[in-house]
Amino acid sequence: MPGGSRMSVFQTVYISDAVGSLDRPRLEALLGQARLKNQRLGVTGLLLYHDAKFMQLLEGERAVVEQLMSSIRKDARHRNVVNLLAHQTHEREFAEWSMALRTWDDASTPRPEGLREFFDEPVDVPTAASRARRLINLFRNNAR
Repeated sequence: MPGGSRMSVFQTVYISDAVGSLDRPRLEALLGQARLKNQRLGVTGLLLYHDAKFMQLLEGERAVVEQLMSSIRKDARHRNVVNLLAHQTHEREFAEWSMALRTWDDASTPRPEGLREFFDEPVDVPTAASRARRLINLFRNNAR
Protein backbone atom coordinates (compact mmCIF):
# COMPACT_ATOMS: atom_id res chain seq x y z
CA MET A 1 0.00 0.00 0.00
CA PRO A 2 1.34 3.40 -0.80
CA GLY A 3 2.34 5.56 2.09
CA GLY A 4 4.70 8.42 2.35
CA SER A 5 5.23 11.90 3.62
CA ARG A 6 3.98 13.59 0.42
CA MET A 7 0.48 12.17 0.43
CA SER A 8 -2.33 13.24 2.70
CA VAL A 9 -4.17 10.47 4.46
CA PHE A 10 -7.36 10.58 6.53
CA GLN A 11 -7.28 8.66 9.78
CA THR A 12 -10.11 7.82 12.15
CA VAL A 13 -10.25 5.81 15.37
CA TYR A 14 -13.45 4.47 16.86
CA ILE A 15 -14.53 2.12 19.61
CA SER A 16 -17.59 -0.12 19.66
CA ASP A 17 -19.13 -3.03 21.50
CA ALA A 18 -19.31 -6.32 19.65
CA VAL A 19 -22.79 -7.85 19.55
CA GLY A 20 -21.93 -11.14 21.22
CA SER A 21 -18.47 -12.37 22.02
CA LEU A 22 -16.26 -13.47 19.13
CA ASP A 23 -14.20 -16.63 19.45
CA ARG A 24 -10.88 -16.77 17.62
CA PRO A 25 -12.23 -18.50 14.44
CA ARG A 26 -15.05 -15.94 14.05
CA LEU A 27 -12.64 -13.08 14.70
CA GLU A 28 -10.22 -14.46 12.09
CA ALA A 29 -13.08 -14.77 9.55
CA LEU A 30 -14.11 -11.16 10.21
CA LEU A 31 -10.51 -10.06 9.84
CA GLY A 32 -10.14 -11.95 6.54
CA GLN A 33 -13.18 -10.14 5.11
CA ALA A 34 -11.90 -6.77 6.34
CA ARG A 35 -8.45 -7.34 4.84
CA LEU A 36 -9.86 -8.18 1.39
CA LYS A 37 -12.18 -5.18 1.42
CA ASN A 38 -9.48 -2.83 2.72
CA GLN A 39 -6.97 -3.97 0.10
CA ARG A 40 -9.54 -3.27 -2.61
CA LEU A 41 -10.31 0.18 -1.16
CA GLY A 42 -6.71 1.21 -0.36
CA VAL A 43 -7.38 1.30 3.40
CA THR A 44 -4.91 0.28 6.09
CA GLY A 45 -5.28 0.10 9.83
CA LEU A 46 -5.36 -1.68 13.12
CA LEU A 47 -8.08 -3.64 14.92
CA LEU A 48 -7.86 -4.22 18.66
CA TYR A 49 -10.29 -6.65 20.31
CA HIS A 50 -10.74 -7.33 24.02
CA ASP A 51 -13.70 -8.57 26.06
CA ALA A 52 -16.24 -8.14 23.22
CA LYS A 53 -15.05 -4.59 22.48
CA PHE A 54 -13.37 -3.19 19.40
CA MET A 55 -11.05 -0.30 18.82
CA GLN A 56 -10.16 0.29 15.21
CA LEU A 57 -7.92 2.72 13.38
CA LEU A 58 -8.71 3.19 9.69
CA GLU A 59 -6.57 5.21 7.30
CA GLY A 60 -6.92 6.05 3.64
CA GLU A 61 -8.71 8.44 1.33
CA ARG A 62 -11.16 10.54 3.36
CA ALA A 63 -14.31 9.69 1.38
CA VAL A 64 -13.50 5.96 1.53
CA VAL A 65 -12.80 5.97 5.29
CA GLU A 66 -15.97 7.97 5.98
CA GLN A 67 -18.00 5.49 3.89
CA LEU A 68 -16.48 2.60 5.87
CA MET A 69 -17.45 4.33 9.11
CA SER A 70 -21.00 4.75 7.82
CA SER A 71 -21.11 1.01 7.06
CA ILE A 72 -19.74 0.14 10.51
CA ARG A 73 -22.40 2.28 12.21
CA LYS A 74 -25.08 0.28 10.33
CA ASP A 75 -23.41 -3.11 10.88
CA ALA A 76 -25.47 -5.32 13.22
CA ARG A 77 -22.23 -6.73 14.72
CA HIS A 78 -21.43 -3.33 16.30
CA ARG A 79 -23.26 -1.17 18.80
CA ASN A 80 -22.29 1.94 20.73
CA VAL A 81 -19.93 3.15 17.99
CA VAL A 82 -18.02 6.21 19.24
CA ASN A 83 -15.52 8.15 17.13
CA LEU A 84 -12.47 9.11 19.17
CA LEU A 85 -10.18 10.71 16.58
CA ALA A 86 -10.54 11.91 13.00
CA HIS A 87 -7.88 13.94 11.22
CA GLN A 88 -5.70 14.37 8.15
CA THR A 89 -2.11 13.24 8.46
CA HIS A 90 0.86 13.04 6.14
CA GLU A 91 1.74 9.42 6.64
CA ARG A 92 0.04 6.08 7.21
CA GLU A 93 0.86 4.43 10.53
CA PHE A 94 0.08 0.92 9.26
CA ALA A 95 0.99 1.19 5.58
CA GLU A 96 2.12 -2.44 5.40
CA TRP A 97 -1.16 -3.90 6.71
CA SER A 98 -4.61 -3.95 5.17
CA MET A 99 -5.65 -4.62 8.76
CA ALA A 100 -3.44 -5.59 11.68
CA LEU A 101 -5.12 -7.46 14.53
CA ARG A 102 -4.27 -7.61 18.20
CA THR A 103 -6.29 -9.36 20.91
CA TRP A 104 -5.67 -9.91 24.59
CA ASP A 105 -8.38 -12.43 25.37
CA ASP A 106 -5.84 -15.21 25.91
CA ALA A 107 -4.94 -15.17 29.61
CA SER A 108 -1.32 -16.04 28.76
CA THR A 109 -0.84 -12.88 26.67
CA PRO A 110 0.59 -9.97 28.67
CA ARG A 111 -1.75 -6.97 28.65
CA PRO A 112 -0.32 -3.52 28.04
CA GLU A 113 -0.59 -0.85 30.70
CA GLY A 114 -3.96 0.88 30.49
CA LEU A 115 -5.72 -1.76 28.38
CA ARG A 116 -8.29 -2.72 31.00
CA GLU A 117 -9.08 0.92 31.82
CA PHE A 118 -9.44 1.73 28.13
CA PHE A 119 -11.91 -1.05 27.42
CA ASP A 120 -13.70 -1.23 30.79
CA GLU A 121 -14.26 2.36 31.89
CA PRO A 122 -17.16 4.50 30.64
CA VAL A 123 -16.30 6.43 27.50
CA ASP A 124 -15.07 9.95 28.06
CA VAL A 125 -13.99 10.92 24.53
CA PRO A 126 -10.94 13.11 25.37
CA THR A 127 -9.59 10.55 27.85
CA ALA A 128 -10.43 7.59 25.60
CA ALA A 129 -8.82 9.32 22.60
CA SER A 130 -5.61 9.83 24.55
CA ARG A 131 -5.60 6.21 25.74
CA ALA A 132 -6.36 5.00 22.20
CA ARG A 133 -3.35 6.91 20.88
CA ARG A 134 -1.12 5.29 23.54
CA LEU A 135 -2.36 1.78 22.63
CA ILE A 136 -1.88 2.44 18.91
CA ASN A 137 1.66 3.70 19.51
CA LEU A 138 2.43 0.70 21.72
CA PHE A 139 1.23 -1.73 19.09
CA ARG A 140 2.95 0.08 16.20
CA ASN A 141 6.26 0.31 18.07
CA ASN A 142 6.19 -3.33 19.22
CA ALA A 143 5.20 -4.62 15.79
CA ARG A 144 8.26 -3.14 14.08
